[in-house]
Amino acid sequence: MTADLEPDARVVAGVDGSPSAAAAAEWAATEARLRNLPLRLVWAHEVTAPGYGVGALPEGAVEQDSVREWVEQSLAELVRQCRAAHPELDVHGDFVPGDPLDVLVEHSKGADLLVLGAAGRSAATGIRLGSIASSVVRGVACPVVVLRAPADPEQGPVVVGVDGSETSAAALDFAFDFAARHHRRIVAVHTWSDLPLDAFGPVRAWDFDPKIMHQEGQELLAQWLLPLRRERPDIPVEEVVTTEKPADALLERGKDAALIVVGSHGRGAFRRLLLGSVSHAVVHYAHGPVAVVRAPKS
Repeated sequence: MTADLEPDARVVAGVDGSPSAAAAAEWAATEARLRNLPLRLVWAHEVTAPGYGVGALPEGAVEQDSVREWVEQSLAELVRQCRAAHPELDVHGDFVPGDPLDVLVEHSKGADLLVLGAAGRSAATGIRLGSIASSVVRGVACPVVVLRAPADPEQGPVVVGVDGSETSAAALDFAFDFAARHHRRIVAVHTWSDLPLDAFGPVRAWDFDPKIMHQEGQELLAQWLLPLRRERPDIPVEEVVTTEKPADALLERGKDAALIVVGSHGRGAFRRLLLGSVSHAVVHYAHGPVAVVRAPKS
């Protein structure tokens, strides 16, 4: 079940037979339908050892003629499930022998969105999507959504981190677009507690007035939200300015979120206010879906 890569817009889901990958396929199917885009389920598989045998296969696959046959049957079942849930959806599955990271990066080129499960099959199976999810997030240009369990995009708010960078601006655009499509409210979070005060040399920590810092944070957040509020006045927006650590602030408010949206990196070591390595922490610890968004041409 293979197909040539298509240059047109699409949603791509990386699958590997794990429960989290099945959840990713289900979530991606809903999103592809609402975006009116085709869905491609990509199963990348690499067998690196000559002694790879049936002992590593999941239960029920022992009697299959080959790993490939089991993979193709499992992939066909995922496609069937997506089509049953969304009869109008254009969905196909691609089995691609090769390194999962390389395959997913290649298939994400030109895609609108890549969706992954956060935890894949055991590394012993040779199907190691889960172990490379963080590498895929760093290696692709399109937005990436990572899930570790089934999630309902119609429940909870969309939580988005805002730090005043071009990357967080792209995250805001993505968040508002998703919220409009799923009729969700926005929780926009800005935190200034992670400001590296030592970067300012002789300026002392006690020279910073918390009230002023909080006010400046509110002004920054309002400034970045203003054009999106004007464009989508029907979307309720809650503004949060806090001194919490960035990842803690997002994870706390994203416990029951339909989606947490973060930029792939923030304002850099000198002016980092929210993101950067925070995106990695949120992807790692969030219970629900997390979207990692890059700035255009970043």
